[in-house]
Amino acid sequence: MGYSAFSTTRYTFAMAIASPGRLWPLPQPIRVWAEAGTLVAFGLMVVALFLPFAGPDCPGGCTSPALAPVSLVGGADDLWLILSVVLAFGTGSLVQILAIRRHWVATVNLALSLTAVALAIFEGVEAGTRVMHVELINLFNPTALWAGYFVFLGGAVLAAGCTGVLFLLPRGGSRARTEERWGRREEVEGST
Repeated sequence: MGYSAFSTTRYTFAMAIASPGRLWPLPQPIRVWAEAGTLVAFGLMVVALFLPFAGPDCPGGCTSPALAPVSLVGGADDLWLILSVVLAFGTGSLVQILAIRRHWVATVNLALSLTAVALAIFEGVEAGTRVMHVELINLFNPTALWAGYFVFLGGAVLAAGCTGVLFLLPRGGSRARTEERWGRREEVEGST
């Protein structure tokens, strides 16, 4: 009848595996797009960890190899915090797609994504001392933000937007109500 495998995201995987032949209602399209957006945002933030984040701004070309561009993985002082936020957000995104405690997970993911935005801005402002480890940046050798900063910030903003949408969506039913709906569906399907 036109139902896809993605319609199982409305229910837990256990219910989907237990009865693969059932016809499920299609999920809300906004939820599917927002959940896909959180996965894209997670991917962007992971890629940004390895891209050059900050480097010297040398208009004529830099002669010192010590001032090469540095990625977050290669030089951030608080890498453990950045990795924790990104990995927790990615885990929360997967749990959100599995439809386990959606509203609670959306709340936690919203807090994590806003933390990621704040971390991106903070690391961008303090890139010279916290990422590149250059103690004194003078006006003749300022720090420039490279692609990693913009990709990380874009991923964090996308994550905040998508989790904000997921947070504002109406709460789904409890497991008992979901099973009750499935039971009613069987009775309706069995009576025809």
